[in-house]
Amino acid sequence: MDEADILGDRVTIMSGGRLKCLGTSSFLKRQFETGYKLYTSMESEVLKEHFESRCNTLDSKKLQQHPLVIKFLSFASEFIEGISVNESESSESRVCYMLPFAEARNFAKLFSALDELMSKFGVLGYVSLQSYLLHK
Repeated sequence: MDEADILGDRVTIMSGGRLKCLGTSSFLKRQFETGYKLYTSMESEVLKEHFESRCNTLDSKKLQQHPLVIKFLSFASEFIEGISVNESESSESRVCYMLPFAEARNFAKLFSALDELMSKFGVLGYVSLQSYLLHK
């Protein structure tokens, strides 16, 4: 969607040869509950145990239950309402968090606080923010 903001006034999305939606990028972002993905690079070995246990058992604990992830979510929730973990895009070395578009005005506050407290959460840095559309 960032490219669409730069390249055109309106965006058309087609799927299977059919028009699915048309509008300005800001309209589509509001209409389809877009948000951003925040990737945090983690210290080595911090999440390794979680991913090893996940491969060995069917009933493994969720990433959201990892103590550092719980601590980070609690901290980030002070700035961003509705932040969540995207486990499918997380790995041994990074955690992907979903940030709601409606909270974009609070991102700067979160990042300023995070810059000071990264080591408290085992975070080496945050590496990418990308917009996304939710598929309904």
